[in-house]
Amino acid sequence: MSTKEKEIVRNITEAVSILPEEKREYILGYAEGVLAMADRAQPSEPSDQPSI
Repeated sequence: MSTKEKEIVRNITEAVSILPEEKREYILGYAEGVLAMADRAQPSEPSDQPSI
């Protein structure tokens, strides 16, 4: 992990620690959405079936 990435994680951790519990859920939901979109952006493996 780069120094910049470590700084980002440290900042996010600090921000989350001061948020009320219900606001933490928002941050978690956002992060999960980012991960889901990143998975979609990854090129999928070619299937064994020919395209139509």
